[in-house]
Amino acid sequence: MKRLLIRISLTGLLLLATPTLAPAQTPQNALCDENGCIAAIAAVDFHGREAWRLTDGKTVAVVVPSLARVMSFKRAGGQEWLWSAPDHAEKVPDWNGWMNWGGDKTWLSPADKWGAMGGKDRWPPLLEWEKDFQYEVQTGGKLKIWGSASPITGLRVSRVLYFDDNGDFVIEQTASREAKSQIAGSLRAGLWSVTQINSVGLDGVFVPRAAQSVYESGFRPMITKGSAPTETVLPGLLKVTPTEAGAYKIGTDAPRSAIAAVRGDLALVQKTKYLQGEYPDGDTPQSGTTVQLYMTGNPRLTYQELELLSPLLTFYPGTRWTHTVRWSLHQLPSSNINDAAVHAEIDRLLG
Repeated sequence: MKRLLIRISLTGLLLLATPTLAPAQTPQNALCDENGCIAAIAAVDFHGREAWRLTDGKTVAVVVPSLARVMSFKRAGGQEWLWSAPDHAEKVPDWNGWMNWGGDKTWLSPADKWGAMGGKDRWPPLLEWEKDFQYEVQTGGKLKIWGSASPITGLRVSRVLYFDDNGDFVIEQTASREAKSQIAGSLRAGLWSVTQINSVGLDGVFVPRAAQSVYESGFRPMITKGSAPTETVLPGLLKVTPTEAGAYKIGTDAPRSAIAAVRGDLALVQKTKYLQGEYPDGDTPQSGTTVQLYMTGNPRLTYQELELLSPLLTFYPGTRWTHTVRWSLHQLPSSNINDAAVHAEIDRLLG
């Protein structure tokens, strides 16, 4: 049963009940004035599913609790950044029963330990992370969504989503462990942000490179059915050019947890605070990956995955960990992906 709790704050939470993705007869910039913008949230319909539209007046995100995902992200009136299933209908299972809806979600890492978390190692993800989330509208234009706890491990995923005062779209993704579960003792897992972005018209993706990477090329090849056209454009920055020539996945061991996708003169930047610790999916425990990039190689599935990972964390019954990811859109100096000024600006934006 879904639960809706609405609180109105002094900052002006705006609740608009409308049947479409744009509030009827409301200008896109209605929430902005010379003093800045305020956050707002509205109930909307997303291809027949109950959804919530979050905005600061400049940028818009749409969250669908039943899919546990952010399904749309763009500038107000601008081009969509996220990829979603073309028909938005009840899809035929895509791979071992997994429903590929697209958008952005939170999983737990590493995938080869999913069996210990109550599922199957590597694939598919647990249903508790994937669907039928409950929701609660909070003050300040915030939306909280949460899934059910695994009866085997007691692990539960929740997300609080909102625009902050700087215009960043913030996702506070949390994993918590219930006191009761079939498995006793501690569990090791990390929080894993997975965003499917539309690769049509995408000029490139930038990922950080460690100054002293243990990998010769600055990244760890993780899937090699194709090759990622990758170039070191600055000492701490790799550029990856999109291609459909086979599937590939790379991970970097850089001490910067950030990634940027570029289309024209606009960049989508995702980043989180880098924390010392053991990261998953490395050749050794000391060479785990903070950032991963995946391309399907399937011409029907026109997306790339931007992935940010937390270090592996220890969960005891009652333990709760939060890993916060921030999204932002930025105008670049030019639309030339090979411009040195663009590379310098991306490097700055990645922190």
